[in-house]
Amino acid sequence: MTIEINQPITKRKWYEIWWDVWRNPGVGSFQVLLQEADHSTTRGFIWIAVTSLIVALATSVLTVGSLQNYEPNFASPMVYYLCVVILTPIFAIIGLTISTGIYHGIARLLGGTGTWSDLVICVCAVTAPSGLIAGVIALITFLVQFPLLFFIPSLLSFLFGIYAIVLYIIALKASENISGGKAVLVYFIPVIIVGLIVLCAFLALIPAYRVTG
Repeated sequence: MTIEINQPITKRKWYEIWWDVWRNPGVGSFQVLLQEADHSTTRGFIWIAVTSLIVALATSVLTVGSLQNYEPNFASPMVYYLCVVILTPIFAIIGLTISTGIYHGIARLLGGTGTWSDLVICVCAVTAPSGLIAGVIALITFLVQFPLLFFIPSLLSFLFGIYAIVLYIIALKASENISGGKAVLVYFIPVIIVGLIVLCAFLALIPAYRVTG
């Protein structure tokens, strides 16, 4: 059970933090995290690097194993997936840095008073375990051989995605010191902007496709 405290607490294990955040979806869980002795961005980046590496490695092993059954020479795919395993943690950290920077900037415009480093560790407490959970769901989807059962991983993925979004919004609220409504805006404004850009690009390409087609 999450408790309110005012002084830094003893550094907890990573799984204790993740379990607290995911089991108790509230501002208090993130506030406790921000009062820990070590809630640095470095710790959060390590979580992201390790979990993304695990998921990339597991995915590559399964994929290469399936290629071995169908291709006599699969050396090139092995090199490709080796590069994927190496680069995935790097790009994961870069992506996290950019996305949290955008969220922090929007939050500041809406009156947020938090720091970028606090936002990073809170987001990492959601993103790191969610990457592992998503990997497990993907593995279940890969292993399911009965078409009638495909809806089960899809349903799990949908419910998990909704829950993760809720946690992200709470993390924004806790780390940026903003209201729940503003936290919702901070989360969805980049999504809406990207969606509009993609839609405009798609609409712009339709006339060109018709001419060449």
